[in-house]
Amino acid sequence: MIKSVHKKLYFKIKESALCERVMKMITYLASHSWILGFVLTSTGIIFNAKKKIACWPVWIVANVCWLVYAFNQDQGPYVAITFLYLATNIYGWYEWKKKK
Repeated sequence: MIKSVHKKLYFKIKESALCERVMKMITYLASHSWILGFVLTSTGIIFNAKKKIACWPVWIVANVCWLVYAFNQDQGPYVAITFLYLATNIYGWYEWKKKK
């Protein structure tokens, strides 16, 4: 009986430590998502200047990064405008594909 309680407690502690590490990693990535957002936004601008359709999915991923960052920073208005950018990117990609 004592061994089974000990095993259950051990697994709970191990499981909570894993959850804690995962949460720390997610928090770190969320707080640094602006770096990836910046790089992808810049890449999307370059692709758009060269009239490449790849700009749209790049901008979509970039806006998701900015959305995660703004949400993590508790910036409500920026979250709202980023949703608008995201919707515009999806619509732009759809329209561009329809024309070609």
